[in-house]
Amino acid sequence: MTHIYTLEEGGTFPAAGAAPSEAFGAEPVFLVLDGRDVSVFKVDMPDLPTDKLNRVLPSIMEEMIAGDVADHHFALVSPPEENKERQAGLVAVIRRTVLDTALEQAQQQGINVAGVTCEYLLLAVPDHADHGLESCDSSESKESKESEKSRSTGPAVRQSGDCVLVRFHDGTGLKIEDSLTADVLDGVDTLEAVTVPPSPAISFLQGPYAPGVPFQALVWWFRRSAVLFFALVTVWGAFSYTQMIRNVDARDRFDTEAISVFRAAYPDVKRVVNVEAQARAKAASGSQAGKHFLYFTSLVTEAVGTSNTLALDAVRYDAGLGTYSVVLRHRTFSDAEEFLSALKAAGLSAQSGNSRQEGADIYTEITVGGVLR
Repeated sequence: MTHIYTLEEGGTFPAAGAAPSEAFGAEPVFLVLDGRDVSVFKVDMPDLPTDKLNRVLPSIMEEMIAGDVADHHFALVSPPEENKERQAGLVAVIRRTVLDTALEQAQQQGINVAGVTCEYLLLAVPDHADHGLESCDSSESKESKESEKSRSTGPAVRQSGDCVLVRFHDGTGLKIEDSLTADVLDGVDTLEAVTVPPSPAISFLQGPYAPGVPFQALVWWFRRSAVLFFALVTVWGAFSYTQMIRNVDARDRFDTEAISVFRAAYPDVKRVVNVEAQARAKAASGSQAGKHFLYFTSLVTEAVGTSNTLALDAVRYDAGLGTYSVVLRHRTFSDAEEFLSALKAAGLSAQSGNSRQEGADIYTEITVGGVLR
């Protein structure tokens, strides 16, 4: 069901009464402009399709209106008949400010606008034909018939408050005050107007005002969702920024702690540039040193095993110098010489150091250096 909502002069909504959004809900509404805000002309038009006619209307109407064409909106409310070179059609002229005011207020109040027209376009166009009843009395005078015909072809009128709506037989119309009725309709017989339901054919929403889905309308209809969305984005942005600051602080703190641990583990390192890379290098170096220790130990153990009188009393390994020291316990100095010969045969450099004797055992310090050739 399409509702009709009549506006005040200038396209403003009536101040009194219930809000249209409450009265009509989401049902379609036809906005009816005050008749004084709209002028309707009957104009000869070229034989063009309706969509092209809408584009040339400003040029056709330029000399018929007062004021700048750019300030007015033109709507074809009665298309010309087809298959004729030039045919008269009805053109409604409305100031853009009036139409913009009506549509903006409708948008603000959440009205589902089905169309926009004016008051007198909702009156039926009076018929040209003679609606007088043919009398069976042959004595009826010619003057009586002419009078009846005149009454049938006069304008249709209807009272609207302290004004009168008029619709002429050519489709044009106007709204005049009661005080001007006698002057405008002087000597003209009128008919009681018949109201017709609104239809898209008499709607002014054409051309730049044709129904569409403008971005502004979407923003208005979904303003709550938009506000919520932007609020969530703002909160998310603030949270992300705060979390980023926390992560940077945590990274700096962890870097400081890592450098402290690294310096404690490797006090010989004077400068720390990349703690991760330097720690990996040190770990790899320590792993290599461990391999050397195991290698030296295996060769020394094999050399000790060559004699029953040899034994290891102590073992010391210096990874930095790459030296491996042992304290060899033996009975004779010849046993120590055989041990040194076995190490050299295995590819290691070996050198004897201090010796001491405790009872029957001799303790000699031997330094092993170098890697297998």
